[in-house]
Formats: sequence, C-alpha cells, structure tokens
Amino acid sequence: MADAEVDVQRVMCFVCNAPAVRKRIYCGDCKLWSHRSCAEKKKCCCTSSSEIPTDTDVPNAMKNLVATISSLTSTVADMKKCIDELITENKKLRKDIENLKSTHPPDIHQTTFEEATAEAVERIRRSNNVIIRGIPEPTGDSDHRKQSDLDTVKNVASTILPPDDDIQIISVTRLGKFNATRTRPTKVIFSSSFTAKSILRNKTKLSGSRFEQLKIQDDKTPTQQQYLRDLRAELAQRSLTEDNLTIKYIHGIAKITKNLPPRIN
Repeated sequence: MADAEVDVQRVMCFVCNAPAVRKRIYCGDCKLWSHRSCAEKKKCCCTSSSEIPTDTDVPNAMKNLVATISSLTSTVADMKKCIDELITENKKLRKDIENLKSTHPPDIHQTTFEEATAEAVERIRRSNNVIIRGIPEPTGDSDHRKQSDLDTVKNVASTILPPDDDIQIISVTRLGKFNATRTRPTKVIFSSSFTAKSILRNKTKLSGSRFEQLKIQDDKTPTQQQYLRDLRAELAQRSLTEDNLTIKYIHGIAKITKNLPPRIN
C-alpha cells in the first residue's frame, strides 16, 4: 500500500468500515482505502502497488452500476407484465371452469407462483424470437442450406425494417425433421426483443414484395398455444348462436370480442 494524500470523496475503511478522512492509505491493485493504523492489522490481497485512483474511477463504476440496475429493472418489469397476463388468463380459465361445473366434473389446475414465474421467464426468453412460415427448403449440403436460410431471413428483415436499423441475428433454425412433402417453419433469434417486435409490428410491409407469401408470428410458449386453441374452440362454439365474434388482442391478451362495423363519419 502507499500513502494517499489526494483529496478524493469521502471513503470508508475496508477494515473497520469507519470513514477514512485523514491518515489513510490506498491499495492501487485492490482499489481499497483504509486507515494507516488499520492497515497493519489486516492486509488486503496486494501490497505492492502505489497507484492512486483517478477522478474517473468512481464515476465509471457508478455508470456501470446504474446500467446494471437499469437492465435488471427492465427485466423485472417484463416479468411483472408476463405474470399479470398469466393471472388474467388464469382468472378467465377459472371462470370458464365454474360455468362448466354443473355439467362436468371439476378438473382445476391451480397455477402456482413458481409455474407463473417460470412461464413469465420463458415468455421473456422467447421475446427475441419470431417464427417465419413459407420459406422454401433450400437444397445442397447442411452448410449451404443454413447459409441460404440466413441470407433469406436477412433479406426479409431488411425489407421490413428501415435500412439504418442494426439487425443482429443470433441464429436461424428449421423446426422439426426434414420432410420432402412440406416446408418446415423457420425460427429466428434476434439479439434483442426490440428487433423481433419491430418485425412483427411492421410485417405488413412484405405485401407487394417477393416475400408476401410468408407468415411471421411470435414464438408462443406451449401454455400460450393451448390457451389459443381453447379460445378458438370457444369461438367456434359461440359462433353457432352469436354473430360477429372474433379474437382480438387487448393489452397483449387474446380475447373473444364483438367485431363491430367501422364508424361512418
């Protein structure tokens, strides 16, 4: 350790955790302050450096800490949104089950907090993904097919998004085993959920292009897929007695609503 007489901001002694204002020394390797008297009682891992912290050490560390906290806050917010959606879906399913109790034995699956959290995490993980249906299966060896799919996905993304967007693709994968009689869906993982959401939000821009036959969807979890199957079955049943019913996404949740005619101004 070396003497440090620079006037830096108020620091704490790493030995006694008391403010070290005067008669303090600094370890440049470990970046730790201590009282001179405390330093003799307990050494840090390095004792040979004489480096004094620069004015940017603390601000840079604070910037990194703020960035980490901001990232965690965003992740927690996404998890809370997913959990809220799961709670809403669960309430609807419970209501439907209550309506069927009079004619069917109850078979209620209570969603636990752990299951809801796992589902929320899985939805966040899949938020970077899109599923593209209709890309023709390329020919050739494995490497050529992978490169061909990657090139096609890049062209599709550049058709939808502005030219100055930074499109970073993590992977492009065909789903399922090869079958000469059908075309397998293609799963694309982007570097951020923002890119995936932009693709989904603006996919209508493919209309009129050479890719207009493609269908682009979000990467739903098995729970979401089952919920939609049940909702479509309910829609088919209710449509026998009700008119103008459709499925719409309200606050990110699929619901059956009346398909109202457009207003005439």
